[in-house]
Amino acid sequence: MKQKAIKSIKRISLWRLLIFGLAGALVVGYFNHRGFAYLVGDPPTAPTNLTASLVNSNEVQISWGPSSSSSVSTLYYSIYRNNVLVTTTTALTYYNSGLLNSTTYTYYVTAHDQFGTSPASNSVSITTPAPPPPPNPSGLTAKAVSTSEIDLSWTGNTLAVGYMIFRNTGQINTTGPGITTYKDTGLATGTTYSYYVEAYYQNPYSVSGPSNIVSATTLSPPPPPTAPTNLSVETLDDEEIDLSWTASTSSTGISGYNIYRNGGYIGSTSSTTISDTGSSTAYYDSGLASATSYSYYVVAIGGGGVASSPSSSVLAKTQSTTPPSAPARFKATVISSSTVNLSWTASVLGQVGIKEYDIYKVIPPDTTDDNGVLDGTLIGSTTGTSYQVSGLAASTDYGFYVIAVDTTGNFSEESTEALATTNALGYTLGVGLSASLTEIGNGVTGTVINTTISGSYTSCTKKFDSDGSAIDTSWSGSFNGITSYSQTVYPPSGSTSYTFYSYELSCTNGVSTAVSGIDVRVYNDSLTN
Repeated sequence: MKQKAIKSIKRISLWRLLIFGLAGALVVGYFNHRGFAYLVGDPPTAPTNLTASLVNSNEVQISWGPSSSSSVSTLYYSIYRNNVLVTTTTALTYYNSGLLNSTTYTYYVTAHDQFGTSPASNSVSITTPAPPPPPNPSGLTAKAVSTSEIDLSWTGNTLAVGYMIFRNTGQINTTGPGITTYKDTGLATGTTYSYYVEAYYQNPYSVSGPSNIVSATTLSPPPPPTAPTNLSVETLDDEEIDLSWTASTSSTGISGYNIYRNGGYIGSTSSTTISDTGSSTAYYDSGLASATSYSYYVVAIGGGGVASSPSSSVLAKTQSTTPPSAPARFKATVISSSTVNLSWTASVLGQVGIKEYDIYKVIPPDTTDDNGVLDGTLIGSTTGTSYQVSGLAASTDYGFYVIAVDTTGNFSEESTEALATTNALGYTLGVGLSASLTEIGNGVTGTVINTTISGSYTSCTKKFDSDGSAIDTSWSGSFNGITSYSQTVYPPSGSTSYTFYSYELSCTNGVSTAVSGIDVRVYNDSLTN
């Protein structure tokens, strides 16, 4: 909009006006009483044809046509941007730099001389472009280093504040400035993955385009080793079980073996040896509970970390710390001149089951206190509670006893010794004795001796022996015509830890004699048989 011209008056001296010959100029002068003259003129015209053009994304050039002026003074111009004075110039062009991207700016220009300011030029608006996208990362490479890891590397830009990593089009992570590598882990075996990377910048925030796209396939595992074979166990005591097996084979070698007890991992061996076994195919499992069953299997580990199938499982049981009780009511019954039948009641179990009963023969019978040890010869074993001894000599005295053996190898004490004299040749009389404890009352314990007699006889005689001077008069005398009976006896108490007392029955038919006997062991006034 044009501004109204404003008259401007300047006081000058008369002599200067005459010297410059300005009487005919477009000014009107008059004299005041002090002798000065005043000049009058118009301000400059408005600049014309203001234009604006982009120099780059952050710089604008504006140009305009010149103003006309009646002034003899220098004419200059003021440049306004968004109604704010930016600068002044005497030129007809101005370069405005340092502008923001994606921003609209409006300009106009005014002219100035000694008579005032011109009206404003036409206004022009111009918008700076958006900033150019930052450079893309380049040179992206991907390398599979294992069955579950792919490593990435790329060329970045020093202006980037970080990089976004994409796997199969989905972002998986972000790195910081200057970090141009990444390890992608936890991947599936033998699987192909695609990757690209984008850089991001600040001030203002912007994101580059994607880098080149690369693909890599995780390594496939080597074939697993063969399963360990021939796994065996050995129970040494009540807290250790030893394992051994035949080595596995693998194209990548064997790095070791993992051992499992009751389905849980308990340890491993190395590919060379371990100190306690000296072998990579053996393992000592210790610190176990006594009389307890355990299941084991072994897995081989190949050079690539691939596990084999498990070996066959094996069971083992630690030994018991409590042996079984001695067999009770042990007796020997003469059958013939060469055969004696032995029988007893089952032992009371300790912590494990009974494996067998071992039968021992003593020649001659041991009827003395031998510190609880009967020096016999093992003649057989059985899982039952009876045993027939054959091949004996006629008319010969024998002693027998039995020991219980549990499934972990613990032995009971010996049973009492049963005495037997085989019949004479052709004689069929049989005599048998067995004994059991009985509680009479008031803390008095007796022994019940059970007698069986087979075949005909004319008389039987009872005999008591001891390893000392004690005499049990209740077991004495003779009888006939009886095939079986029971009698309670009260053997004397011993002052030592235990004492043997022998009860014997001898029967005859007038030609030959059959004898059967049994030992009763007294422990500090308490009887056991």
